[in-house]
Amino acid sequence: MTEAAPNSPRLPWPWPIAVVFGAAVVVWLFVFYWVPLSREYDRTTHLTRALLSTALIVSVVVFAWRALDRRP
Repeated sequence: MTEAAPNSPRLPWPWPIAVVFGAAVVVWLFVFYWVPLSREYDRTTHLTRALLSTALIVSVVVFAWRALDRRP
């Protein structure tokens, strides 16, 4: 693996992974606890949570890729 140069604006590789993982946990907690869906387990609720989680996590990954992986 290539490490970031000392003067580079890029973060070392563990930091972007940690940021995306933390954001994924926050998104999952948001979808599970604050989105007004049924607390019962059924297919509709499961599908809705899965699609919402996927859309939000893909957005987080794209944002992190653009914001944290800046190259000169």
